[in-house]
Amino acid sequence: MFLQVIKKLFADQPNMPASFFVIGDGEIKNELMTMLQAMNIAFSETGYSNQCKVVFTSWITNVEEIMNGLDIIALTSLNEGTPLTLIEAQFYQKPIICTNVGGVKDTMIENVTGYLVESNDLALFSEKVKELVANKELRYTMGKAGKQLVIERFSKKQEVLITKDFYFALLNKKIGNFEID
Repeated sequence: MFLQVIKKLFADQPNMPASFFVIGDGEIKNELMTMLQAMNIAFSETGYSNQCKVVFTSWITNVEEIMNGLDIIALTSLNEGTPLTLIEAQFYQKPIICTNVGGVKDTMIENVTGYLVESNDLALFSEKVKELVANKELRYTMGKAGKQLVIERFSKKQEVLITKDFYFALLNKKIGNFEID
């Protein structure tokens, strides 16, 4: 889907001031490169250039460096649990655009920290990318809201409080014929 979004964006706006990064490696990397060749979209595995609108970065271990280098984070997964990437992106104040699969909606606030799009809704996903590319203030506002969300919902302190509350709730329930006070 991500490549189809890129194709649509450049078909609609050939001089769009955007570049796209595919971060990590996977089983379908070669297939993706073949698809880009068929779409006539230039790509690189060695770094960014004005001619190559898509860059395959391979694995990057310095999350801070990559997050600080990007303006928008997109996730077009067909299946996800709880995507740590989206939580990290919001921590680094990046607006997110993602498909509504698995636990994705639990990691964001729709239309506040980013956009949630149904799987395979290529038109809407592309529209939301265009909107964020064109609107720096919106990117800033969503990014700031994302950081606040992560601090409030996903900090270590919050995790400890939720775990503690969970255990105390279990202790206050009946177990078989015994009641624990």
